Amino acid sequence: MINEYIKDITPSVTYNTYKGLPLADLSEKERGDNLENVVRQVLEEITGEKTYEPDPGTTFTGKKRGRNSAPFDFYLKSRKCEVKSAQLGWNKFQNFFYANFHNIKRNEYDDLYLALYTPSGVYIYKHDDKYGISTHGKTQESRGGKIQVYAPRNEESIEVATNVVLKKLQSMFIKHVSLDEINITTSVTYNIYKGLPLAYFGGGERGTILEYVVRQVLEEITGEKSHKADPGTTLTGKKRGRNSAPFDFHLKSRKCEVKSAQLGWEKGKKRFCAKFQNIKRNEYDDLYLALYTPSGVYIYKHDDKYGISTNGKTQESCGGYIEVFAPRNEASIEVATNVVLEKLKHMHVKTIKY
Repeated sequence: MINEYIKDITPSVTYNTYKGLPLADLSEKERGDNLENVVRQVLEEITGEKTYEPDPGTTFTGKKRGRNSAPFDFYLKSRKCEVKSAQLGWNKFQNFFYANFHNIKRNEYDDLYLALYTPSGVYIYKHDDKYGISTHGKTQESRGGKIQVYAPRNEESIEVATNVVLKKLQSMFIKHVSLDEINITTSVTYNIYKGLPLAYFGGGERGTILEYVVRQVLEEITGEKSHKADPGTTLTGKKRGRNSAPFDFHLKSRKCEVKSAQLGWEKGKKRFCAKFQNIKRNEYDDLYLALYTPSGVYIYKHDDKYGISTNGKTQESCGGYIEVFAPRNEASIEVATNVVLEKLKHMHVKTIKY
């Protein structure tokens, strides 16, 4: 049972801070979609103008692209508008609350709106093209830059941290929206997993938990202890954070990496799919996959062949991905899960039921 493996897990400060609040149990993408709708409604109220969808264009074969392929979110009075959202969360390595608005490509919009999600509501800003902009190294061209805003180090009060951040952003402020005003829409995936173990953790935190589960399973199977990877040092000799290590842990001198994915519904392609991302083959010896489904967690040792795809411009900086999917228009999660398990069964290590 999964609870035997996660009983010692302590939820993050961010999880505990937002637990039970509207939007808190949505994935980052789903929360972002809801907050984009909030921003659009606010702008329509303020301007008296209707927003409308951009034309996503067509593929090389002339087929119309999906809505999410458009380079910006919507038009308002002929202006190309982009919305980025971020949660004010705790950085456990540097001990501060912060918000990170990412994947910002300045050449693709006219106006950028920021939606800051906090326990006291959503704060909407129109970016001034100056505040907090950072570049993203190798990923800049393919994934854009970021805008970050921080509270002071070691300030553990979310109320104090929120007030500090709001003051920093005040010059760009448009409107505050209380959480109970938001008309929340949920996805097929959310509704399927509602109430299941791990469902209410964000993707990053769930991934950390599943890595911990995989390590325990491998230690049980091999009788060997796993050891954290050494993240090394910076050019100045300062020790890097744990998350900077190129792989997750050592097991019997093997460099091991764990990637996890949720079997979820792809609305555009009308199918259930799991996508294991940011895979850099030159940085590990063994890759383990943790597939999160409504019926349990399935652990696999990747065979270095199945489902590998490259990622275009992002390949060098972000790695490739492994994708496994059920047939199009198969709306049953039970049938879809069985199809996916059949595809992966030759790599199976262990199944953990709920």
